Amino acid sequence: MTVEIKVTGAKEAADRLRRFSWTVAALRASDGTAPLVMEALRREAPFRTRGSDFSESAGPYRHLRDSISTVRHSSIGGTERVFVSDVPQAWYTIDGTRPHEIRPRPEIGRTPETPWRNPAGGARTVLSWIASTGERRFATSVQHPGTAPNPWNRRAAEAVMPVVLARYREEIRKELGG
Repeated sequence: MTVEIKVTGAKEAADRLRRFSWTVAALRASDGTAPLVMEALRREAPFRTRGSDFSESAGPYRHLRDSISTVRHSSIGGTERVFVSDVPQAWYTIDGTRPHEIRPRPEIGRTPETPWRNPAGGARTVLSWIASTGERRFATSVQHPGTAPNPWNRRAAEAVMPVVLARYREEIRKELGG
């Protein structure tokens, strides 16, 4: 007894697979979903609204939301999109901190806007902040109680993941011609 199996459309399917480019599909999906992911990350990122001493001129201490950007790396083997924040406090908000002592940073010098710094010029000698009562407080050091982890980046990724996966599926289907 002989069993015959006839497969039709195999040549067409093989041709589609030969023409398929994962890199092209991934680039289109990545470029299409990047603004959505960026918006979700900025929406979830902590944002200090009260009592902030951080201004645009405060160097690396910019608001975390404003620091989020994206970079796309592509090669023959594939593509990768990375979302980054270049502010120091990013990891501290995600991972949290242990209780620790805060002391003045000696490398920061005195300016006319900060008279509580060393009047002879040079390094800061005390910490200064504005209390919830509105008055300025001073100390040579303080004990910070630590902060709880805030995985805002994970929340953002989980919120947009269904849309991102759907876009990748759609681009793969397009690239396969189906």
